[in-house]
Amino acid sequence: MGSIPSGYKDSLERLLALKAPSRLGRGDASLFGDDPETQMKADKRLGWLHLASEPPLSLDEINKHAEAIRAEGLEAVVLIGQGGSSQASMTVTKLHEVASNRHCLAGSDPTSAAGNVHSDIPHCYTGSPLPSYLATPPFCSGQAIGPFQIPPQTNVAFRTMDSLSPVFVNHILGSSDPAKTLYIVSSKSGTTIEIRMLERVVWHYVAGHLGEAACGDRFVAITDPDSDLQQLAEKKGYRLVLPGLSDVGGRFSALSVFALFPAALVGIDISEALANSAETEAFCCSDDPNNPALCLAAFLHASYLEGRDKFSLVMPPSGQVFGLWVEQLIAESLGKQGKGIVPNVEVDASILAQPHADRSVITFAVGHVAGFAESIANIDDTIPLLHYTLDDPEQAFTHFVVWEYATAFLGILMGVFPFDQPDVELTKLIVRDLLDADSHNDDGDGYIQLDIPEPQILELRLSKALALAGYVNGFDPDSLDSLLRKLLCSIKAGDYFSLNAFVPFRGYGRREALERMRNRVASRLDAVSCLEIGPRYLHSTGQLHKGGPDTGVFLIISANEIDDVQIPGEKFNLGDLAAVQARADFTALASCGRRALHVHLVNNDSEILSQFADRLCSAISAVSLSCRQ
Repeated sequence: MGSIPSGYKDSLERLLALKAPSRLGRGDASLFGDDPETQMKADKRLGWLHLASEPPLSLDEINKHAEAIRAEGLEAVVLIGQGGSSQASMTVTKLHEVASNRHCLAGSDPTSAAGNVHSDIPHCYTGSPLPSYLATPPFCSGQAIGPFQIPPQTNVAFRTMDSLSPVFVNHILGSSDPAKTLYIVSSKSGTTIEIRMLERVVWHYVAGHLGEAACGDRFVAITDPDSDLQQLAEKKGYRLVLPGLSDVGGRFSALSVFALFPAALVGIDISEALANSAETEAFCCSDDPNNPALCLAAFLHASYLEGRDKFSLVMPPSGQVFGLWVEQLIAESLGKQGKGIVPNVEVDASILAQPHADRSVITFAVGHVAGFAESIANIDDTIPLLHYTLDDPEQAFTHFVVWEYATAFLGILMGVFPFDQPDVELTKLIVRDLLDADSHNDDGDGYIQLDIPEPQILELRLSKALALAGYVNGFDPDSLDSLLRKLLCSIKAGDYFSLNAFVPFRGYGRREALERMRNRVASRLDAVSCLEIGPRYLHSTGQLHKGGPDTGVFLIISANEIDDVQIPGEKFNLGDLAAVQARADFTALASCGRRALHVHLVNNDSEILSQFADRLCSAISAVSLSCRQ
């Protein structure tokens, strides 16, 4: 099952000829460019290289703080964050929850349904000292997928507040007793607008229950030294401020205090996790063809050179959270200068049962999930494929190491600087402008605002790039259905579709409607189809959308809130901010010449979303293959 891209050996040997692993391990910034400015930038972003073997903050200190808080009767943790400051902690705590809740999981061989997964990667892992889940080609032990290693039950719930949706925020706030909940505000700079606004909302809520004087004891900040957040925490009297590292970017911070402290709070053995990760870290710095990060980078780069500039991460729903971490790391690190690799989290392997010339596949067996082995056995043999296993939460840290090093190697191979995100700032600037503007209804330079006489559609915007994208038979600019068909007809071979939704991803019917739209595009239009939830994706794939190749087709959905939440000290509510961010990102996409349509609905009720999904699915059915060149 699965093939190996023909250029794999060339990509691997190129990295070995550069001695990229050992030079990177020594912090050699010249790997990322010849000019002094680039080298200076790289030198300030390589603090992540040895976090496993040389943790800057004592693990004993982290555990001491966590144990003291848990001893007070801690029942829940709420982490307020965005992007790199939240994604790794969300990943390991969710995997811990899955492991804790599955006490009886039967094992099965992930390759038994179709023989061994393809293992012709040259020199890959034979006799390496790595753990079995990374040691044997292709990253799979070839033994049974056993149950998760069950950690001690801690009864500490962990929830990540990375959405501005009042539905989502109210659900999290109402799910635990503030007196037995720890609120972690996690931000490197402390200037991210979503985190600042959510901190105010949560503080106001907790103060309303416990009183202002008792509030600070329920809050912890994780932030870089001397940041705005540190100053805020000290002013408000947070119980603890844990320092990050200024030379570690957010998406490369998975083995830093940003993830370690939350992990310790829920009972993950961070000492064991880092001890295992340190062995892998040392191997990733070795000029050895068995180096797992080299092999992963060579696989993805060789696929990229074949025109497979996308890869599907196929995993059961229980492992999707790890896919979101990978998605952020790859998309934001490499999606710039008109280049990029599109990561796509996919739970429906049947979509890959036919040949796809524009993508490769990486599967993750997360614990044991009935039917997963059979589903990946049907992936088409012509698609390059690698397989991993992830058997317990601690293993996630080792995978973090491999993927971070592999991403740096990919940057070297692609000629892309992997440690900045130049196009993320564009949306932020437009958000600030829109919040200060008196009117939001004028046409922009890159788009056309339309007036559709429908009660469920409050605002509709069409990018000029989409307006010029080609002829559609029977096109009517005054019809939403016609505009949806035009958007879908603009998807050509090698393009990808992204549904960027600034609506709640919870509540009966909402998630189902969003998933239905994403899946229908993937299954009917033979295109990689992504579902991105705002504002989270702005700090992840948003960089790729604007800075990567012009192969994306975007549908942005936002909506008014029925019961909005006021932000203390501001003239706008949470829902207002989310709507502004949706419009700002559409404006940024339009200014970059992307094919994009923005639909702002009357509200995000599940019935409204379901009806919109019906219309999009009807438009998909109406789009003939002749529309796509």
